Amino acid sequence: MSIKIKCFIIVFFISVISTYGQLSNWQFKNYTIDNGLPNNAIATIAQDSLEYIWIGTDNGLSRYNGLNFQNYFNLIGDSTSISGNSISKLYVDSKGRLLIGTSGGLCVYNIDHDNFTQINSIDGTAIQDILEDRQGNIWVASQGNGLLLFSNDFKLLKVYNKDNGYVIGNCIWRLFEEDNLIWIGTLDGRLIKFDKNSKKFTAIKEYDNSNGFISAINKDNDNNLIVLSDDAGVSKIINQNSPTGNYKVIKYKKEYPLLMTMIKDRRGKFWLSHLNGIIVFDPAKDHFHAIAKDAVYGDLDFGFGAKTMFIDKQQNIWLGGPSNGIALITNTSKCFNSYLNPG
Repeated sequence: MSIKIKCFIIVFFISVISTYGQLSNWQFKNYTIDNGLPNNAIATIAQDSLEYIWIGTDNGLSRYNGLNFQNYFNLIGDSTSISGNSISKLYVDSKGRLLIGTSGGLCVYNIDHDNFTQINSIDGTAIQDILEDRQGNIWVASQGNGLLLFSNDFKLLKVYNKDNGYVIGNCIWRLFEEDNLIWIGTLDGRLIKFDKNSKKFTAIKEYDNSNGFISAINKDNDNNLIVLSDDAGVSKIINQNSPTGNYKVIKYKKEYPLLMTMIKDRRGKFWLSHLNGIIVFDPAKDHFHAIAKDAVYGDLDFGFGAKTMFIDKQQNIWLGGPSNGIALITNTSKCFNSYLNPG
């Protein structure tokens, strides 16, 4: 186990235990290439219908069964291997299919044959995000080819990008569905909504983030959008329901460097990862709580920042870092479970 990941676990442990539980209730595990991962740079984590944990790395895909890692790679000339070795997004759709976005395109895991179907219509296109909408269509955000729309059986229906005259550009970073809207975050920091009825794109002019990309989009329990940017920090987008469709944007003071990703727990709170640790944001109270304190991290000269976070069906928290593998945080106490599963 590296010194950095040990420091991360110790500091995370001390700060969380003081608030949410007793020492004996928390368990920490670290997984790296020494434990069987194909690479220590983790980009995305998902859990499939059989409850396997899938990990996308910068060099290979891995499936974890609770004991061992099985790794998959792109094999030249083998169309049943993954489309590329750099994995950027894992997504499980409503049919339980695992969709894999890679540096070389999109593919789907075939559970019966333990292999993959490559979606050749976008072969070579680097994928950044994947979303299934309420109608069962698959939306794919790409780096260089814009926004791609597929049917549920992966027939390419439409390509939205600058080359085809659409305002969204060619580098799409994040996707989120809200009712009849698809929200789009771009590499150049723009927030855009797409109305599936009118087929119209509208840039949210009230949201100004020209210096950084949008790293995450979600919705709070009051139906406000929560938008995360690596540069602009956290913003709340409130629809004023005016005839002009204007939005009110609340930007919170940027106190945490390089916000990377966020997840929403069952209490409606958001766990945010930044360069020096993790914070919990309560949008109802506009309150931020630092789980790992910056002052302590400074003393330890700690450089870990989770690039991806995932809460599995058993309510374990998985943190994937850019160079330190995975930190798995498990807890069986009633205190921990009530924190993630209130009421």
